[in-house]
Amino acid sequence: VTELDWRHIWLSEGFATYFTQLYNEFTQGRDVMVRGMEGARNTVAGFYAQNPQLALIAEQLTDPNRMLNRNAYQKGAWVLHMLRRQIGDDAFWQGIRDYYRTYRDSNALTEDLQRIMEEASSQDLQWFFHQWAYVPGHPMLTGTWSYDATTGNVEVTVRRGEAAEVD
Repeated sequence: VTELDWRHIWLSEGFATYFTQLYNEFTQGRDVMVRGMEGARNTVAGFYAQNPQLALIAEQLTDPNRMLNRNAYQKGAWVLHMLRRQIGDDAFWQGIRDYYRTYRDSNALTEDLQRIMEEASSQDLQWFFHQWAYVPGHPMLTGTWSYDATTGNVEVTVRRGEAAEVD
């Protein structure tokens, strides 16, 4: 399976990067995969700091060489990792099998992967793919906490950037 449009290059490179991490987990243990994903996360944050206008699917890029960037590889891997956590292992692997069976020796777009993952998981994933594939960057989180010694309760509040009150 390869991408139908260069702007969807993450469908090749993000998969390759994530599956490399899964192979590392299988052959060398979970800690190796966790460290690899942590490194990828740091790479994505650094890339965003230098390119805050570029989403995973960067509509404004026309040069395929510029599309082969940290978003395509490392952020693409993270999108797959987060998708797996969102829909669960069984649905994720069923969706991967269906995706490759459907588009074997062919081309696909992100929308095709989304549709197949929605079918496999019985979830509406529009919000997920919009947020992670079409919006630049990553959520900026702030948090506070307080401890009530009387009740023994800890209250944690996490807000996401400027849009925290809408989410």
